Amino acid sequence: MNKKRVYLLVFVSALLAFLFSLKQVVTQISPTNGIPPRTRELAKRILQSPMAKYLSGSGLNALNLVSGRVSAPQKFKPGKPARALPFQSNRFQLMVNDPSLDLFSDLDITSQSETAVAANGSNVVVAYNNSRALFFASNSGMGYSRSADGGVTFTDLGLLTGPTFGFNFGDPALVADRSGNFYAAELSLDFTLPLELQNTIGISKSTDGGIAFGTPVYPAQTFVPGIEHFGDKDLLAVDNTGGPHNGNLYVSWTDFTFDFNNFTFAAPIVVSRSTDGGTTFSTPVQLSPPEDTVSGAEPAVGPGGEVYVTWFRFSPPTIFVAKSTDGGVSFGAPVLVASLTPIGFLGGQLLGNFRVNSFPRIDVDPGSGTPYIVYAANSPGTDGADVYLTRSANGGATWSNPIRVNHDPGTNDQFFPDIAVNRQGIIEAIWYDRRLDPSNLRIDVFKAQSLDGGLSFGPNHRLTLTSFLPAVGYDPLLNPVYMGDYIDIKADTTSDGTGFNFFLAWGDCRRIITTPQGTRPDQDVFFTVDH
Repeated sequence: MNKKRVYLLVFVSALLAFLFSLKQVVTQISPTNGIPPRTRELAKRILQSPMAKYLSGSGLNALNLVSGRVSAPQKFKPGKPARALPFQSNRFQLMVNDPSLDLFSDLDITSQSETAVAANGSNVVVAYNNSRALFFASNSGMGYSRSADGGVTFTDLGLLTGPTFGFNFGDPALVADRSGNFYAAELSLDFTLPLELQNTIGISKSTDGGIAFGTPVYPAQTFVPGIEHFGDKDLLAVDNTGGPHNGNLYVSWTDFTFDFNNFTFAAPIVVSRSTDGGTTFSTPVQLSPPEDTVSGAEPAVGPGGEVYVTWFRFSPPTIFVAKSTDGGVSFGAPVLVASLTPIGFLGGQLLGNFRVNSFPRIDVDPGSGTPYIVYAANSPGTDGADVYLTRSANGGATWSNPIRVNHDPGTNDQFFPDIAVNRQGIIEAIWYDRRLDPSNLRIDVFKAQSLDGGLSFGPNHRLTLTSFLPAVGYDPLLNPVYMGDYIDIKADTTSDGTGFNFFLAWGDCRRIITTPQGTRPDQDVFFTVDH
Protein backbone atom coordinates (compact mmCIF):
# COMPACT_ATOMS: atom_id res chain seq x y z
CA MET A 1 0.00 0.00 0.00
CA ASN A 2 1.48 3.34 -1.01
CA LYS A 3 1.94 6.24 1.37
CA LYS A 4 -0.81 8.32 -0.23
CA ARG A 5 -3.39 5.59 0.39
CA VAL A 6 -2.20 5.19 3.97
CA TYR A 7 -2.47 8.94 4.56
CA LEU A 8 -5.94 8.95 2.97
CA LEU A 9 -7.16 6.07 5.15
CA VAL A 10 -5.83 7.77 8.27
CA PHE A 11 -7.51 11.02 7.26
CA VAL A 12 -10.85 9.32 6.51
CA SER A 13 -10.72 7.39 9.81
CA ALA A 14 -9.98 10.57 11.73
CA LEU A 15 -12.79 12.39 9.93
CA LEU A 16 -15.29 9.64 10.70
CA ALA A 17 -14.23 9.61 14.33
CA PHE A 18 -14.64 13.39 14.49
CA LEU A 19 -18.08 13.27 12.86
CA PHE A 20 -19.18 10.53 15.24
CA SER A 21 -18.02 12.50 18.27
CA LEU A 22 -19.69 15.63 16.89
CA LYS A 23 -22.93 13.69 16.49
CA GLN A 24 -22.66 12.52 20.08
CA VAL A 25 -22.14 16.09 21.30
CA VAL A 26 -24.94 17.51 19.17
CA THR A 27 -27.28 14.75 20.27
CA GLN A 28 -26.32 15.35 23.86
CA ILE A 29 -27.08 19.07 23.85
CA SER A 30 -30.08 19.08 21.54
CA PRO A 31 -33.18 20.32 23.36
CA THR A 32 -35.46 18.15 21.24
CA ASN A 33 -33.57 15.00 20.29
CA GLY A 34 -30.96 14.39 22.96
CA ILE A 35 -33.08 13.40 25.95
CA PRO A 36 -33.93 9.70 26.11
CA PRO A 37 -37.71 9.19 25.93
CA ARG A 38 -37.88 7.51 29.35
CA THR A 39 -35.97 10.37 30.93
CA ARG A 40 -38.28 12.89 29.30
CA GLU A 41 -41.32 10.94 30.47
CA LEU A 42 -39.95 10.76 34.00
CA ALA A 43 -39.49 14.55 34.04
CA LYS A 44 -43.09 15.02 32.94
CA ARG A 45 -44.36 12.67 35.65
CA ILE A 46 -42.39 14.49 38.34
CA LEU A 47 -43.75 17.85 37.15
CA GLN A 48 -47.28 16.44 37.28
CA SER A 49 -46.83 15.00 40.77
CA PRO A 50 -47.99 16.67 44.02
CA MET A 51 -44.31 17.22 44.96
CA ALA A 52 -43.51 19.46 41.98
CA LYS A 53 -44.47 22.67 43.79
CA TYR A 54 -41.70 22.09 46.33
CA LEU A 55 -38.87 21.90 43.80
CA SER A 56 -36.14 24.52 43.78
CA GLY A 57 -35.84 27.01 40.94
CA SER A 58 -32.98 25.08 39.38
CA GLY A 59 -34.90 21.83 39.79
CA LEU A 60 -37.95 23.25 38.03
CA ASN A 61 -35.78 24.72 35.29
CA ALA A 62 -34.09 21.36 34.78
CA LEU A 63 -37.32 19.37 34.61
CA ASN A 64 -39.06 21.89 32.36
CA LEU A 65 -36.16 21.73 29.91
CA VAL A 66 -35.82 17.95 30.01
CA SER A 67 -39.55 17.37 29.65
CA GLY A 68 -39.84 19.80 26.74
CA ARG A 69 -42.31 22.00 28.61
CA VAL A 70 -39.89 24.89 28.17
CA SER A 71 -37.47 24.77 25.28
CA ALA A 72 -35.04 27.05 23.56
CA PRO A 73 -36.41 29.15 20.71
CA GLN A 74 -36.18 27.35 17.39
CA LYS A 75 -34.78 30.34 15.52
CA PHE A 76 -31.64 31.84 16.94
CA LYS A 77 -28.26 33.12 15.99
CA PRO A 78 -25.37 34.29 18.13
CA GLY A 79 -25.53 38.06 18.15
CA LYS A 80 -23.55 40.90 19.59
CA PRO A 81 -23.62 41.06 23.38
CA ALA A 82 -26.08 43.43 24.94
CA ARG A 83 -24.73 46.86 25.78
CA ALA A 84 -23.05 46.52 29.15
CA LEU A 85 -21.15 48.38 31.81
CA PRO A 86 -17.39 47.77 31.96
CA PHE A 87 -16.55 44.27 33.19
CA GLN A 88 -14.71 45.52 36.30
CA SER A 89 -17.18 48.15 37.38
CA ASN A 90 -15.85 48.93 40.86
CA ARG A 91 -12.74 47.91 42.82
CA PHE A 92 -14.61 47.11 46.01
CA GLN A 93 -17.69 45.65 44.37
CA LEU A 94 -16.95 43.57 41.31
CA MET A 95 -19.20 42.06 38.70
CA VAL A 96 -17.61 38.62 38.36
CA ASN A 97 -19.45 37.38 35.25
CA ASP A 98 -18.37 38.81 31.92
CA PRO A 99 -21.48 39.96 29.98
CA SER A 100 -19.58 39.87 26.67
CA LEU A 101 -19.86 36.06 26.93
CA ASP A 102 -23.67 36.21 26.87
CA LEU A 103 -23.79 35.17 23.22
CA PHE A 104 -27.57 34.83 23.11
CA SER A 105 -28.50 38.18 24.60
CA ASP A 106 -30.60 38.91 21.51
CA LEU A 107 -32.90 36.18 22.87
CA ASP A 108 -32.68 37.51 26.45
CA ILE A 109 -30.79 34.39 27.56
CA THR A 110 -28.45 36.26 29.90
CA SER A 111 -29.26 35.34 33.52
CA GLN A 112 -26.67 34.81 36.24
CA SER A 113 -27.92 34.35 39.82
CA GLU A 114 -28.00 32.03 42.87
CA THR A 115 -24.45 32.42 44.09
CA ALA A 116 -21.87 30.35 45.94
CA VAL A 117 -18.42 31.54 47.06
CA ALA A 118 -15.30 30.03 48.62
CA ALA A 119 -11.76 31.28 49.22
CA ASN A 120 -8.38 29.84 50.17
CA GLY A 121 -5.36 32.12 50.28
CA SER A 122 -5.39 34.41 47.27
CA ASN A 123 -7.70 32.10 45.31
CA VAL A 124 -11.40 32.97 45.30
CA VAL A 125 -14.09 31.15 43.30
CA VAL A 126 -17.66 32.30 42.74
CA ALA A 127 -20.17 29.91 41.14
CA TYR A 128 -23.68 30.77 39.96
CA ASN A 129 -26.59 29.63 37.87
CA ASN A 130 -25.97 30.70 34.30
CA SER A 131 -28.43 30.36 31.42
CA ARG A 132 -25.78 31.65 28.99
CA ALA A 133 -25.61 28.66 26.63
CA LEU A 134 -27.55 25.71 27.99
CA PHE A 135 -28.52 23.42 25.06
CA PHE A 136 -26.82 25.77 22.59
CA ALA A 137 -23.09 25.43 23.18
CA SER A 138 -22.69 23.53 26.43
CA ASN A 139 -24.16 20.87 28.67
CA SER A 140 -24.11 23.24 31.64
CA GLY A 141 -26.24 25.89 33.26
CA MET A 142 -23.65 26.73 35.94
CA GLY A 143 -20.99 29.37 35.52
CA TYR A 144 -17.95 30.21 37.62
CA SER A 145 -15.40 32.97 37.95
CA ARG A 146 -12.04 32.99 39.70
CA SER A 147 -9.75 35.52 41.32
CA ALA A 148 -6.06 34.81 41.91
CA ASP A 149 -5.46 38.05 43.84
CA GLY A 150 -7.85 37.74 46.77
CA GLY A 151 -10.83 39.23 44.97
CA VAL A 152 -9.26 42.35 43.45
CA THR A 153 -9.95 41.10 39.91
CA PHE A 154 -11.91 38.19 38.49
CA THR A 155 -11.81 36.10 35.32
CA ASP A 156 -15.02 34.58 34.02
CA LEU A 157 -14.01 30.97 33.28
CA GLY A 158 -17.22 30.12 31.48
CA LEU A 159 -19.36 27.14 32.34
CA LEU A 160 -18.52 24.43 34.82
CA THR A 161 -19.24 21.35 32.77
CA GLY A 162 -21.24 18.43 34.04
CA PRO A 163 -21.37 14.74 33.15
CA THR A 164 -19.80 13.61 29.87
CA PHE A 165 -23.23 12.40 28.73
CA GLY A 166 -25.71 14.57 30.55
CA PHE A 167 -26.20 18.02 32.01
CA ASN A 168 -25.22 20.28 34.87
CA PHE A 169 -28.34 22.21 35.89
CA GLY A 170 -26.77 24.38 38.59
CA ASP A 171 -27.93 24.95 42.17
CA PRO A 172 -24.26 25.68 42.91
CA ALA A 173 -22.51 24.99 46.20
CA LEU A 174 -18.82 25.72 46.90
CA VAL A 175 -16.32 25.00 49.67
CA ALA A 176 -12.53 25.07 49.98
CA ASP A 177 -10.39 22.82 52.18
CA ARG A 178 -7.17 23.53 54.08
CA SER A 179 -5.05 22.07 51.26
CA GLY A 180 -6.40 24.57 48.73
CA ASN A 181 -8.79 22.21 46.92
CA PHE A 182 -12.17 23.56 45.87
CA TYR A 183 -15.35 21.47 45.64
CA ALA A 184 -18.46 22.38 43.65
CA ALA A 185 -21.85 20.65 43.86
CA GLU A 186 -24.66 20.78 41.31
CA LEU A 187 -27.84 19.17 40.05
CA SER A 188 -26.65 16.53 37.60
CA LEU A 189 -28.45 14.53 34.93
CA ASP A 190 -26.25 11.62 33.84
CA PHE A 191 -27.59 9.37 31.06
CA THR A 192 -25.03 6.66 31.84
CA LEU A 193 -26.73 5.89 35.17
CA PRO A 194 -29.87 3.77 35.54
CA LEU A 195 -32.96 5.84 34.79
CA GLU A 196 -34.03 5.73 38.44
CA LEU A 197 -30.74 7.39 39.50
CA GLN A 198 -30.00 9.72 36.58
CA ASN A 199 -31.22 12.88 38.35
CA THR A 200 -28.67 13.16 41.13
CA ILE A 201 -26.22 15.45 42.87
CA GLY A 202 -22.78 15.80 41.31
CA ILE A 203 -19.68 16.94 43.17
CA SER A 204 -16.64 18.16 41.21
CA LYS A 205 -13.16 18.83 42.59
CA SER A 206 -10.51 21.37 41.63
CA THR A 207 -6.90 20.69 42.63
CA ASP A 208 -5.45 23.78 40.94
CA GLY A 209 -7.00 26.54 43.02
CA GLY A 210 -10.32 26.70 41.20
CA ILE A 211 -9.08 26.98 37.62
CA ALA A 212 -10.54 23.68 36.41
CA PHE A 213 -12.96 21.18 37.95
CA GLY A 214 -13.04 17.45 37.28
CA THR A 215 -15.90 15.25 36.14
CA PRO A 216 -18.58 15.03 38.84
CA VAL A 217 -18.92 12.04 41.12
CA TYR A 218 -22.15 11.02 42.82
CA PRO A 219 -23.39 9.70 46.16
CA ALA A 220 -23.77 5.93 46.19
CA GLN A 221 -27.55 5.76 45.94
CA THR A 222 -29.21 2.36 45.96
CA PHE A 223 -30.86 1.23 42.72
CA VAL A 224 -34.39 -0.14 43.13
CA PRO A 225 -36.44 -0.69 39.94
CA GLY A 226 -39.42 1.64 39.74
CA ILE A 227 -38.27 3.93 42.57
CA GLU A 228 -36.94 7.02 40.89
CA HIS A 229 -34.97 9.82 42.53
CA PHE A 230 -34.60 13.51 41.77
CA GLY A 231 -31.88 15.26 43.78
CA ASP A 232 -32.55 18.93 44.49
CA LYS A 233 -31.31 21.91 46.56
CA ASP A 234 -27.79 20.76 47.39
CA LEU A 235 -25.27 22.46 49.69
CA LEU A 236 -21.78 21.50 50.91
CA ALA A 237 -19.58 21.63 54.00
CA VAL A 238 -16.01 20.47 54.58
CA ASP A 239 -14.22 19.60 57.83
CA ASN A 240 -11.27 22.00 58.18
CA THR A 241 -10.75 21.41 61.89
CA GLY A 242 -7.50 19.45 61.69
CA GLY A 243 -9.15 16.80 63.86
CA PRO A 244 -9.88 13.11 63.24
CA HIS A 245 -12.42 13.89 60.50
CA ASN A 246 -10.36 16.61 58.83
CA GLY A 247 -11.01 16.75 55.09
CA ASN A 248 -14.38 15.01 55.27
CA LEU A 249 -16.79 16.46 52.74
CA TYR A 250 -20.54 16.57 53.39
CA VAL A 251 -23.32 17.20 50.89
CA SER A 252 -27.01 17.52 51.83
CA TRP A 253 -30.03 17.74 49.56
CA THR A 254 -33.71 16.94 49.16
CA ASP A 255 -34.19 13.47 47.68
CA PHE A 256 -37.48 13.65 45.80
CA THR A 257 -38.44 9.97 45.59
CA PHE A 258 -41.16 8.70 43.28
CA ASP A 259 -42.35 5.12 43.69
CA PHE A 260 -44.23 4.64 40.45
CA ASN A 261 -45.01 1.02 41.33
CA ASN A 262 -47.25 2.15 44.22
CA PHE A 263 -47.82 5.78 43.17
CA THR A 264 -46.31 7.22 46.34
CA PHE A 265 -44.08 10.26 46.76
CA ALA A 266 -41.63 11.43 49.40
CA ALA A 267 -39.04 14.18 49.75
CA PRO A 268 -36.68 13.53 52.67
CA ILE A 269 -33.51 15.42 53.57
CA VAL A 270 -30.45 13.23 53.07
CA VAL A 271 -26.72 13.68 53.58
CA SER A 272 -23.72 11.86 52.10
CA ARG A 273 -20.04 12.11 53.04
CA SER A 274 -16.69 11.61 51.40
CA THR A 275 -13.66 10.55 53.44
CA ASP A 276 -11.25 10.36 50.50
CA GLY A 277 -11.16 13.92 49.18
CA GLY A 278 -14.25 13.70 47.01
CA THR A 279 -13.25 10.54 45.13
CA THR A 280 -16.23 8.58 46.43
CA PHE A 281 -19.34 9.39 48.46
CA SER A 282 -21.29 7.22 50.87
CA THR A 283 -24.83 5.95 50.61
CA PRO A 284 -27.05 8.83 51.77
CA VAL A 285 -28.33 8.92 55.35
CA GLN A 286 -31.95 10.05 55.68
CA LEU A 287 -32.45 12.77 58.30
CA SER A 288 -36.11 13.85 58.09
CA PRO A 289 -39.16 11.65 58.70
CA PRO A 290 -40.63 10.16 55.50
CA GLU A 291 -43.99 11.87 56.07
CA ASP A 292 -42.49 15.39 56.12
CA THR A 293 -42.26 17.61 53.04
CA VAL A 294 -38.97 19.45 53.39
CA SER A 295 -36.28 21.35 51.51
CA GLY A 296 -33.50 23.90 51.91
CA ALA A 297 -30.97 21.75 53.78
CA GLU A 298 -27.45 22.95 54.61
CA PRO A 299 -24.61 21.21 56.49
CA ALA A 300 -21.98 22.85 58.73
CA VAL A 301 -19.03 21.51 60.73
CA GLY A 302 -18.06 22.42 64.29
CA PRO A 303 -14.54 22.54 65.82
CA GLY A 304 -14.77 18.99 67.15
CA GLY A 305 -15.77 17.57 63.78
CA GLU A 306 -19.46 17.53 64.73
CA VAL A 307 -21.77 17.92 61.76
CA TYR A 308 -25.03 19.86 61.79
CA VAL A 309 -27.64 19.75 59.02
CA THR A 310 -30.57 22.15 59.12
CA TRP A 311 -33.65 22.26 56.88
CA PHE A 312 -37.13 23.73 56.40
CA ARG A 313 -40.38 21.81 56.81
CA PHE A 314 -43.30 23.19 54.82
CA SER A 315 -46.22 22.05 56.98
CA PRO A 316 -46.39 23.18 59.65
CA PRO A 317 -43.68 25.75 58.78
CA THR A 318 -40.74 24.91 60.99
CA ILE A 319 -36.96 24.64 60.95
CA PHE A 320 -35.14 21.52 62.17
CA VAL A 321 -31.55 20.46 62.72
CA ALA A 322 -29.88 17.06 63.11
CA LYS A 323 -26.39 16.46 64.50
CA SER A 324 -23.68 13.86 63.97
CA THR A 325 -20.83 13.26 66.41
CA ASP A 326 -19.15 10.46 64.45
CA GLY A 327 -18.12 12.24 61.26
CA GLY A 328 -21.42 11.86 59.42
CA VAL A 329 -21.80 8.08 59.87
CA SER A 330 -25.02 8.56 61.82
CA PHE A 331 -27.20 11.44 63.00
CA GLY A 332 -29.36 12.01 66.02
CA ALA A 333 -33.09 12.66 65.91
CA PRO A 334 -34.21 15.99 64.39
CA VAL A 335 -34.48 18.88 66.86
CA LEU A 336 -36.97 21.71 66.45
CA VAL A 337 -35.18 25.03 65.97
CA ALA A 338 -38.02 27.48 65.30
CA SER A 339 -41.62 27.78 64.21
CA LEU A 340 -42.34 30.62 61.81
CA THR A 341 -44.62 32.21 59.29
CA PRO A 342 -42.81 31.71 55.96
CA ILE A 343 -42.38 34.47 53.42
CA GLY A 344 -43.28 32.33 50.42
CA PHE A 345 -41.78 29.79 48.02
CA LEU A 346 -44.64 28.43 45.95
CA GLY A 347 -44.66 31.20 43.33
CA GLY A 348 -44.05 34.92 43.11
CA GLN A 349 -44.52 36.13 46.68
CA LEU A 350 -42.98 39.62 46.96
CA LEU A 351 -43.42 42.80 44.95
CA GLY A 352 -41.75 42.31 41.60
CA ASN A 353 -43.21 38.80 41.23
CA PHE A 354 -40.31 36.55 42.12
CA ARG A 355 -40.31 33.61 44.47
CA VAL A 356 -38.65 33.66 47.87
CA ASN A 357 -38.24 31.23 50.75
CA SER A 358 -37.62 30.87 54.48
CA PHE A 359 -34.92 28.24 54.13
CA PRO A 360 -32.37 28.30 56.97
CA ARG A 361 -28.63 28.95 56.61
CA ILE A 362 -26.16 27.70 59.23
CA ASP A 363 -22.61 28.18 60.41
CA VAL A 364 -20.66 27.19 63.52
CA ASP A 365 -18.18 29.22 65.57
CA PRO A 366 -14.80 27.54 64.91
CA GLY A 367 -13.66 28.38 68.45
CA SER A 368 -16.60 27.97 70.81
CA GLY A 369 -18.52 25.48 68.69
CA THR A 370 -21.75 27.48 68.97
CA PRO A 371 -24.05 26.87 65.98
CA TYR A 372 -26.09 29.72 64.52
CA ILE A 373 -29.03 29.59 62.14
CA VAL A 374 -30.44 32.54 60.20
CA TYR A 375 -33.65 32.69 58.19
CA ALA A 376 -36.30 35.08 56.84
CA ALA A 377 -39.84 35.04 58.20
CA ASN A 378 -43.07 37.02 58.08
CA SER A 379 -43.18 39.18 61.20
CA PRO A 380 -46.33 39.92 63.18
CA GLY A 381 -48.19 42.93 61.85
CA THR A 382 -47.65 44.52 58.45
CA ASP A 383 -43.94 43.77 58.04
CA GLY A 384 -43.84 41.08 55.35
CA ALA A 385 -40.29 39.78 55.68
CA ASP A 386 -37.53 40.14 58.28
CA VAL A 387 -34.28 38.32 59.06
CA TYR A 388 -33.90 36.34 62.29
CA LEU A 389 -31.08 34.52 64.05
CA THR A 390 -31.20 31.76 66.62
CA ARG A 391 -28.31 30.09 68.47
CA SER A 392 -27.72 27.01 70.58
CA ALA A 393 -25.63 27.15 73.75
CA ASN A 394 -25.71 23.38 74.28
CA GLY A 395 -24.55 21.82 71.03
CA GLY A 396 -27.86 21.94 69.18
CA ALA A 397 -30.03 20.35 71.89
CA THR A 398 -32.14 23.49 72.32
CA TRP A 399 -32.29 26.83 70.50
CA SER A 400 -32.76 30.41 71.69
CA ASN A 401 -35.66 32.70 70.99
CA PRO A 402 -34.92 34.28 67.60
CA ILE A 403 -33.66 37.87 67.47
CA ARG A 404 -34.26 40.21 64.57
CA VAL A 405 -31.09 41.03 62.64
CA ASN A 406 -32.34 43.92 60.48
CA HIS A 407 -32.89 47.15 62.41
CA ASP A 408 -34.94 49.17 59.94
CA PRO A 409 -37.92 50.95 61.51
CA GLY A 410 -40.26 50.43 58.57
CA THR A 411 -42.12 47.48 57.12
CA ASN A 412 -40.10 46.89 53.95
CA ASP A 413 -38.82 43.44 52.98
CA GLN A 414 -35.63 41.65 54.03
CA PHE A 415 -35.02 38.18 52.56
CA PHE A 416 -32.47 35.57 51.37
CA PRO A 417 -30.17 35.86 54.42
CA ASP A 418 -26.93 33.97 54.92
CA ILE A 419 -24.39 33.84 57.72
CA ALA A 420 -20.70 33.13 58.35
CA VAL A 421 -18.50 33.04 61.45
CA ASN A 422 -14.78 33.82 61.28
CA ARG A 423 -11.82 32.69 63.41
CA GLN A 424 -12.44 35.45 65.97
CA GLY A 425 -16.04 34.37 66.47
CA ILE A 426 -17.40 37.41 64.62
CA ILE A 427 -20.75 36.63 63.02
CA GLU A 428 -21.58 38.39 59.77
CA ALA A 429 -25.03 38.17 58.23
CA ILE A 430 -26.02 39.41 54.77
CA TRP A 431 -29.42 39.67 53.08
CA TYR A 432 -31.44 41.39 50.39
CA ASP A 433 -33.07 44.57 51.73
CA ARG A 434 -35.69 47.04 50.43
CA ARG A 435 -35.65 49.64 53.20
CA LEU A 436 -34.35 52.43 50.93
CA ASP A 437 -37.31 52.30 48.54
CA PRO A 438 -40.59 53.77 49.86
CA SER A 439 -42.44 51.59 47.34
CA ASN A 440 -40.73 48.45 48.73
CA LEU A 441 -39.55 47.32 45.31
CA ARG A 442 -35.87 48.17 44.68
CA ILE A 443 -33.32 45.86 46.29
CA ASP A 444 -29.98 46.35 48.06
CA VAL A 445 -27.66 44.02 49.93
CA PHE A 446 -27.12 44.82 53.62
CA LYS A 447 -24.90 43.30 56.30
CA ALA A 448 -24.63 43.30 60.09
CA GLN A 449 -22.15 41.86 62.57
CA SER A 450 -22.52 40.34 66.01
CA LEU A 451 -19.54 40.64 68.37
CA ASP A 452 -21.20 38.97 71.37
CA GLY A 453 -21.93 35.47 70.10
CA GLY A 454 -25.25 36.20 68.46
CA LEU A 455 -26.90 37.90 71.44
CA SER A 456 -27.25 41.13 69.45
CA PHE A 457 -26.34 42.68 66.11
CA GLY A 458 -24.75 46.03 65.45
CA PRO A 459 -25.72 48.65 62.87
CA ASN A 460 -26.95 47.50 59.49
CA HIS A 461 -24.69 48.62 56.65
CA ARG A 462 -25.56 48.89 52.98
CA LEU A 463 -23.15 46.98 50.72
CA THR A 464 -24.53 47.73 47.28
CA LEU A 465 -23.73 51.00 45.59
CA THR A 466 -26.87 50.95 43.47
CA SER A 467 -30.38 49.77 44.31
CA PHE A 468 -31.86 47.56 41.62
CA LEU A 469 -35.22 46.40 40.40
CA PRO A 470 -36.09 42.68 40.25
CA ALA A 471 -35.34 41.13 36.86
CA VAL A 472 -37.78 38.33 36.04
CA GLY A 473 -39.90 37.02 33.23
CA TYR A 474 -37.58 37.60 30.27
CA ASP A 475 -35.33 34.54 30.01
CA PRO A 476 -37.02 31.65 28.11
CA LEU A 477 -34.79 29.07 29.85
CA LEU A 478 -35.86 30.09 33.38
CA ASN A 479 -38.84 29.92 35.65
CA PRO A 480 -40.50 33.31 34.96
CA VAL A 481 -40.67 34.20 38.69
CA TYR A 482 -37.11 33.15 39.48
CA MET A 483 -34.25 35.34 40.66
CA GLY A 484 -32.27 32.61 42.41
CA ASP A 485 -33.05 30.93 45.73
CA TYR A 486 -30.10 32.20 47.81
CA ILE A 487 -26.97 34.37 48.06
CA ASP A 488 -23.76 33.44 49.87
CA ILE A 489 -21.19 34.55 52.44
CA LYS A 490 -18.24 32.54 53.80
CA ALA A 491 -15.20 33.13 55.92
CA ASP A 492 -12.04 32.25 54.04
CA THR A 493 -10.19 28.97 54.53
CA THR A 494 -6.49 28.95 55.45
CA SER A 495 -3.91 26.20 55.85
CA ASP A 496 -4.87 25.91 59.53
CA GLY A 497 -8.63 26.31 59.30
CA THR A 498 -11.10 29.19 59.24
CA GLY A 499 -9.67 32.61 58.46
CA PHE A 500 -10.54 36.19 59.41
CA ASN A 501 -12.02 37.59 56.18
CA PHE A 502 -15.55 37.39 54.83
CA PHE A 503 -16.25 36.81 51.13
CA LEU A 504 -19.67 37.72 49.75
CA ALA A 505 -21.43 37.08 46.42
CA TRP A 506 -24.96 37.89 45.33
CA GLY A 507 -27.24 38.19 42.33
CA ASP A 508 -27.51 41.82 41.25
CA CYS A 509 -29.75 43.48 38.65
CA ARG A 510 -28.32 47.01 38.55
CA ARG A 511 -27.07 46.69 34.97
CA ILE A 512 -29.62 47.89 32.39
CA ILE A 513 -29.37 46.36 28.92
CA THR A 514 -31.18 46.75 25.62
CA THR A 515 -32.02 43.74 23.43
CA PRO A 516 -34.40 43.30 20.48
CA GLN A 517 -37.10 42.62 23.07
CA GLY A 518 -36.60 45.95 24.85
CA THR A 519 -34.75 47.59 27.74
CA ARG A 520 -34.63 45.88 31.13
CA PRO A 521 -32.47 45.11 34.18
CA ASP A 522 -30.24 42.05 33.80
CA GLN A 523 -29.24 39.40 36.34
CA ASP A 524 -25.48 39.45 37.07
CA VAL A 525 -23.28 38.33 39.96
CA PHE A 526 -21.42 40.76 42.21
CA PHE A 527 -18.73 40.18 44.82
CA THR A 528 -17.00 41.95 47.66
CA VAL A 529 -14.63 41.01 50.47
CA ASP A 530 -14.97 42.27 54.03
CA HIS A 531 -11.62 42.35 55.83
